[in-house]
Amino acid sequence: MVPYLDGRDSAGNGGGITTTNDVISGIVYTTDAVFEGYVFAELSRSSLRGFVWVDANANDLYDYSEAYVNGVTLTLTGTDDLGASVSIVTQTLPTCPFSYCDSQYRFIGLRPGNYTITEQQPAGYASGLSVVGQAGGTAGDNVISAIPLSRTGAYYNYLFSEYPAGLNGSVFLDADNDGFRDPGEGGFNMPYAFYRAQIRLTGVTTANVSVGPIDKDVDTSGLYSFTGLASGIYTLTQIKLPYD
Repeated sequence: MVPYLDGRDSAGNGGGITTTNDVISGIVYTTDAVFEGYVFAELSRSSLRGFVWVDANANDLYDYSEAYVNGVTLTLTGTDDLGASVSIVTQTLPTCPFSYCDSQYRFIGLRPGNYTITEQQPAGYASGLSVVGQAGGTAGDNVISAIPLSRTGAYYNYLFSEYPAGLNGSVFLDADNDGFRDPGEGGFNMPYAFYRAQIRLTGVTTANVSVGPIDKDVDTSGLYSFTGLASGIYTLTQIKLPYD
């Protein structure tokens, strides 16, 4: 059993002193008077939760086919309603006691206060979008600040996206012919490689080493990625069109 958090105490209509926690003293009572409203408040423990994911198609939205990133370190800092400084470190984990929170991170047992979540940038990825969750806040690069926990509760969807380090993109159906992959515009659902587009990478590194040609089929959703590249100048060429 986890106890509730201590809340505020209030003197009733007969007055009193509440300077000592969980004590209401100095109540001057008169015979036959009715004094009411002497209350001791308790608080439920709040939590902030979210996850880190690989935004493979760089659309700044979590798609159900996209992978989570486990082992990412996140730090919660801030000041609670009692003026105490808070600093908690956790990680995204591959499992938790309940299936619905696999790969999530959780900051639990929080008092009301003002908080900041900071993500430590994971190796092998480029920083993506920070997404503000249900309690509000301000998004920045690898940080969500000014999270106002004024009411107790469980607040979800504080998210951080990552882009695979390398050259990434997709072949997609451009419904409005504007040359950009807009929300709702999809890739090609092609289970067999024969029908998919193919992308070729060539280039020269800053050390004057030639790279490629490297040919890759797009995946079943039209995505491709060339990773592990050295610094340099590169060219991407679509050498095979998808079949209808």
